[in-house]
Amino acid sequence: MAEEFALSQNIQDAHDTMTRSICTVDAGRFVTVSYDCMMKTWQPDGLAPNLYVGREYAPHIGHVMACCRIPACDSYPQGAVATAAKEEVYVWNAAASPEPQAPLAVLKSHTGVVSALAASADGLIVSGAWDKTARVWRGGVEVACLPHAQQVLCAACLATGAIVTGSSDRTIYVWTPQADGSYTTTATLTGHSDAVRAVVPLPGSMLLSAANDGTVRQWALSGECLQSVEASPLLIYALCVLPTGEWCTGGEDRTLRIFRDGACVQSIPHPSVIWSLACLESGDLVAGCDDGGLRIWTRNAERRITDERVLEAFAESTLSGKVGGIEVGKLPTEAALHQPGERPGQQLIIRRGLIPEVHVWSGTKWDYVGQVVEGPGAATEGDGLTPPKMELDGKVYDVIFPVELSNGTKYQIAFNLDDQPYTVAQEFLWKHHLSQDFLMQIADFVRQQKEVYLERLSLARAGQLGPPTEQPPKPVNVFTPDTPPAAMPAPAAAPAEEEECAYFPSVCVPFEGGNFEMMVKKIAEFNARVDERWQLTPAELAQLRSLAASLKVSTSCRVTAAQYAALHRKILHWPHDLVFPGLDLLRAAAASTALTRRYSDDAAFSTYILPVLLLRGLSDDSTVACRMLVLRWLANLLASPHSAPLLLAQAEQILDSAAGCLSANKPHVLISLATMLFNFSVHFAKDPECTSELKLACMSVLKELLDEEKTSDVTLRSLHALRLLIQGDEVARALAMEELDFQSNLSALSSSTHRDARLCAKALLAAP
Repeated sequence: MAEEFALSQNIQDAHDTMTRSICTVDAGRFVTVSYDCMMKTWQPDGLAPNLYVGREYAPHIGHVMACCRIPACDSYPQGAVATAAKEEVYVWNAAASPEPQAPLAVLKSHTGVVSALAASADGLIVSGAWDKTARVWRGGVEVACLPHAQQVLCAACLATGAIVTGSSDRTIYVWTPQADGSYTTTATLTGHSDAVRAVVPLPGSMLLSAANDGTVRQWALSGECLQSVEASPLLIYALCVLPTGEWCTGGEDRTLRIFRDGACVQSIPHPSVIWSLACLESGDLVAGCDDGGLRIWTRNAERRITDERVLEAFAESTLSGKVGGIEVGKLPTEAALHQPGERPGQQLIIRRGLIPEVHVWSGTKWDYVGQVVEGPGAATEGDGLTPPKMELDGKVYDVIFPVELSNGTKYQIAFNLDDQPYTVAQEFLWKHHLSQDFLMQIADFVRQQKEVYLERLSLARAGQLGPPTEQPPKPVNVFTPDTPPAAMPAPAAAPAEEEECAYFPSVCVPFEGGNFEMMVKKIAEFNARVDERWQLTPAELAQLRSLAASLKVSTSCRVTAAQYAALHRKILHWPHDLVFPGLDLLRAAAASTALTRRYSDDAAFSTYILPVLLLRGLSDDSTVACRMLVLRWLANLLASPHSAPLLLAQAEQILDSAAGCLSANKPHVLISLATMLFNFSVHFAKDPECTSELKLACMSVLKELLDEEKTSDVTLRSLHALRLLIQGDEVARALAMEELDFQSNLSALSSSTHRDARLCAKALLAAP
């Protein structure tokens, strides 16, 4: 049994901000790069060999996103190090010399930020970027360009000569070299439900991958998924394989986890988010963190820190901030579980390492319910230095920041300090109907603004600066890289409005979030009023409270078997006037990958859960609230690759049931209906086998929506769905324009005062 890792060195100020990537150089050295635009080399201190000292090697123009070691080869006989800043890749002699030198080569071809680097044993360099390409270089010359559907976030080179890339489209691609020097996709690995962040080769023609969905998957290069492990409740950013065959992860939950045979054998809390991991030749682990620090971990007793004061200070630093609104440092430890509870159903939140855990007293023992997980804590309110929250669109936020597109269009991004940047970015795109091409760029922008805000707050509390201003800063032209993405080019001059192009989204829209405290409060209140057969036990109520707390933090949370049972076993039988808070929690949980996975594995979903919910939510005697929530539950299931096939198999029945909701004539019901129809249309548009009858059924409901509804949001979403159904399908277009007479609706809308609806209607009329 291997020893546990222990802290060897805590380098708190390794960089000024996020340590984005790490690579080893030789037996004693490694390289780090950061958002502070700096590359540093690290080597053992001559006076204290167990300690590493860093040296600034090369400043860059722009954030440095990635680095990798290039082994000694014909192109670089002494070996080299590659770094990525903005759209360029730099090759340095850092592998041979610790002294700063000019770059050996600068590789220019990308038109978007380079976010991934890898190198083969024979000196081939692979770069992946936000321009949706991976590019292959040899001796400073581009030899191949590998196109992707979305941004390339990670890459690896295999001993066979093949290249592996991971993308924000949730897919992994295996590229095999051909005799003419080109590369062909020989395998496409699908299974992750969110952006793929890391790919690492394994012995025996296998591969390990990690993604934003919190899972790590082991693959055969043929495409078969050999194992899937739920490795984190939040996003995973870093993955590393150890010489022992173990592997480790780091990410948004600030925890380094060591896995052996698919099971977590050690969890190590960190002071901030972990962005990068590397295993040194000594077997030690290096973790690069969001606060700019490096933490080095060892299994060697001689390299461990033994000073208790240092270890206590580090442990205290991991408890800073809040998780789920809870001050972690003030929670009791697991020793509290040795004391009996006062009554059955009593809840106890304890701290196990960095993560708060919820336990409930059964009457004889404390039963584990689940974890409360969240990213780094937000600023403390009411200290006289934290500015008041600001309001936008009726909601309050910590930060509201103006941005401006290159064509002069201005928007505002609003977020709270405990929001995940990736989620903020996605919601911003959906709200303003912007291209998915900007997802990663906006997420990084939000993260940078959060860092600036927290830095100013820290200086203010230290008396070095006034409190962060509550006035928004000057607009920043954030969405205009030097060459904008092709899907949304910036015009040379602002055109007249009638010459602008309509934007048609093609990604499913979920309904996430909600007032989780009110949901569980109402469930507990109504529980006492339902028939005794369907009342939830104290333990089941505790399961739902834990689930609500997890969903409030992230839709990437786990859904345990006990929580799944509590959601479906009894609540579905509650009366119409009492069931709505349970349906709301079910709707929110349906945005969770963990729940939709359980649906895909549960035979009772199609035979019991779906029929009951269609009957309870979409029948003539259903309440307005029930109709809205079941429609949103269906929309969320269609947004997941795990549950969408279950609904598509019964699409005709669902569409027929949903049509009855038109009689409700309530805005919240109708936007829910329009969104569900749009999500169905996303799938119908992608399926070449989709029948005209099925599209007609969907368009018939859309027609009734457009005939009766004048609300701009419902109209616009209906037009977006219509475009998906008729684009490239002459039969569907004829059915829409002639049999259903959408021509009349579009003609009327082409003179609408609502700009987006007018542009969409004109585009649909003009389409061939």
